[in-house]
Amino acid sequence: HRGASAIAPENTLAAFELAWSQGASNVEGDFYVSLDGRIVCIHDKHTERTGSSKLPVSGTVSSELRQLDVGAWKGSRWAGERIPYLEEVLQTIPKHGRLLLEIKCGLEILPLLAEVLSNSKLRAEQVDLICFDKDVIAAAKKIMPDHAAWWLVSFKEEDGVWFPRAEDTLATLERIGAEGLGCNAKLEVVTKDFANKLHARGFGLNVWTVNDPSFAKELIERGADLITTDRPLELSIEINRDAFEVTSSH
Repeated sequence: HRGASAIAPENTLAAFELAWSQGASNVEGDFYVSLDGRIVCIHDKHTERTGSSKLPVSGTVSSELRQLDVGAWKGSRWAGERIPYLEEVLQTIPKHGRLLLEIKCGLEILPLLAEVLSNSKLRAEQVDLICFDKDVIAAAKKIMPDHAAWWLVSFKEEDGVWFPRAEDTLATLERIGAEGLGCNAKLEVVTKDFANKLHARGFGLNVWTVNDPSFAKELIERGADLITTDRPLELSIEINRDAFEVTSSH
């Protein structure tokens, strides 16, 4: 999740490299477009939480964004880490690794993203696209059909009912052409029956963010295909890695 973010500063090259070294088969990172049209890796719209000042990502040129120290907040060991360009993140991916690339902005990123990915040496199956915006996923599948896309959903409970409903979720996945669903790990929703329905229609299931090995095992038994975690080393040690893939987390 954002690299091995329990230890290293999230969404930095250090966090991704650490995740790979700890045995993650995938990493997840968050991406926006800067004012000068560069795709940069950061979770929030502004730099205040992880940076040394508050700058709007979309309203700031990338060279200025990259002057910020986004590692020191995690400890002096990480001081000097910078906001990476997407190209730099792609270069960390090993031969059998995969990036779950979360689009945090809108449709404006897609043509830029298609160009960067086409210029990369990575295979299409090494970069999956994920996003909460179903319209972005639908458009991404049209522009970059070779890349798998996962629709992200944060299930919420209202008066004892969880939304979106299972059938509505399945219908949306089919309509937008997604390969899978990424969702918050709510046991009320992530049941064996729900996982079976997803799999029966050809969809994968990724759950986030899970840092407890026993909870991860329960989700795997229910049918989760990927587990998103801040602690890839701990989960990879505790769980039979033949049964699932460890993804470093949103």
